[in-house]
Amino acid sequence: LNLTNPNNDTHTAGVTFVGQFLDHDMTFDTTSRLGRPTNPRRSPNARRPFFDLDSVYGDGPAGSPQLYDPADRAKFRVESGGLYEDLPREASGRAIVADPRNDENVVVAGLQAAMLLAHNHAVDLVRQAQPDLDTDDVFDEARRQLTWHYQWMILHEFVPQVVDTETC
Repeated sequence: LNLTNPNNDTHTAGVTFVGQFLDHDMTFDTTSRLGRPTNPRRSPNARRPFFDLDSVYGDGPAGSPQLYDPADRAKFRVESGGLYEDLPREASGRAIVADPRNDENVVVAGLQAAMLLAHNHAVDLVRQAQPDLDTDDVFDEARRQLTWHYQWMILHEFVPQVVDTETC
């Protein structure tokens, strides 16, 4: 309990991490250095300012092939060598992701891994429903479905946690 930052009984710690994940989806200044103040007016944004999961998808299978399963370009690479699914990693342990900040802590990395798995599941559902689609069309449809679901979650689950309901 803190007088200047009171606890909120309606929030969990997860709200903070989801907010961090959302921030990574909308902003990325590749020129700033941690610990050094940066003028926000001169800070270039390498992200599109939309909730479109470009921090997960990168430039897609053609532009960011390292993110995708070589045996199935419609799906992401996911590692499952441990007790739980993880982000794909180089031998050094560095995550192979479109936004390196999505491996800053275990919770955000878990959100990233969940998005990879959700996309891969969407690919399976699209293929089941539309078996005649080619790989590119399957990828596009799975991405569209996951992005729309993500945007729905932001609007209906996240925003009401941080904005007064009258403002929504």
